[in-house]
Amino acid sequence: MAKNCRLKFLTTPVSKIKRVDKESIILFSEVSYSIDIDKHIRHMEKSKEMLQKNGHTVIGGYISPKREEKGIDNVYKIREKLENSDWLMVDPYEAMYNGKMSKTRLENYLKSNINSNLRIIEIDVKDTKLNSIKQGINMDEKSILVTIENEKGKYLIRNEGTIPFKQYGSHVDNNIQKEFIEEFKQTIKSYLNIDIEVDEVKVSEQLETAKEFIQNNKTISLDSYYKGTYNIEVSRMFCVSDYQKRYISMINRYGHENLEEQINKIKSGKYILVEDDSVYGNTIRNVKSMLPKGIEIEDVFLLSSLYKGKIYDTVDFRDFVIGSGNSGLNVELPNGERALAPYLLPYTCTEVKANINRYKEVEFSAKMWKMNKKYLRLIDKNLKLQDCNGGFINLMEYIGFDKESLLSEICDWHIEQLEK
Repeated sequence: MAKNCRLKFLTTPVSKIKRVDKESIILFSEVSYSIDIDKHIRHMEKSKEMLQKNGHTVIGGYISPKREEKGIDNVYKIREKLENSDWLMVDPYEAMYNGKMSKTRLENYLKSNINSNLRIIEIDVKDTKLNSIKQGINMDEKSILVTIENEKGKYLIRNEGTIPFKQYGSHVDNNIQKEFIEEFKQTIKSYLNIDIEVDEVKVSEQLETAKEFIQNNKTISLDSYYKGTYNIEVSRMFCVSDYQKRYISMINRYGHENLEEQINKIKSGKYILVEDDSVYGNTIRNVKSMLPKGIEIEDVFLLSSLYKGKIYDTVDFRDFVIGSGNSGLNVELPNGERALAPYLLPYTCTEVKANINRYKEVEFSAKMWKMNKKYLRLIDKNLKLQDCNGGFINLMEYIGFDKESLLSEICDWHIEQLEK
């Protein structure tokens, strides 16, 4: 049963808002694609400066792209512009979710999630329009699909088998898992922002082959499935319902000891560092920098290197299954607490995390919530929130559900919000 979900559909980021105990102001403006966004950002900055010189406290600001043909492109364009701002954010509510944006809606949302002692001031944008320089160009940007040639690699789905589903009971029918991941493969292929072959790699096969390669060498594993001589359960923390191109901090995986305690248990010696894959290498570099003298990393072994062929991107199937074991993105909630969010809207930016076409993110997420409902009901139609991992429970309790809520009810609520 849900307590009160009316204002807890987390579509709007709050990560840059300063927490203060006095009356404060949020600046807000609605913009169209034709706006000169650089000029408008300067306009917002000057407005903030003027208000603060007159004794007001400005704790954050939002630019809200309008619902229009290029509205979603505008969301991402402005997100990039504001990535380094310490106070301005994009509110995608109207452009992405078909919502009706207003000062009242934003004020109620922020009072519910942040602070009741604030007010919204709307900034006029009439003087910051950009003259179009694209006259005569007829191009439907929504239909553009980047074609990735075969030599660029494949889009891989890491198949963990029934392991993540153990969260829901001691026995899960293998056929249910196989049907789920097969439908997932077909679904995600049709929603990617690239035209590319989708393949799967079985974690069980990765682990067996890795043991043959590594043999008797001592290892430190960062992968949640490969059991090394030592395992460091490390993850990255992101802001919920945000752009999520940058992480807040390196942290321990949900439910494990903090990183310092884990590392202190590792004895001096030479090790091979094991990880599932590495796109930018940030996690590996950060972990290596945390290791004390006496612990030497001789080599790095990526499980993804066992795949015969080039890889464009890799996702873990479990991250799209709500509440399953060891799944989801580590996120910070508006109240500062930790949670685990599935790789679905409104909590996770699926274009950034899974290369989903930005114009199809809402549709993809709604479909995945439906698939979760379908297959979790096949496992057990009476599955409840209390049967999920602790991080997902935290997320849903913040939204307004209690532990007795059926997972099917939770899925239905999200589907309803996304399909409005």
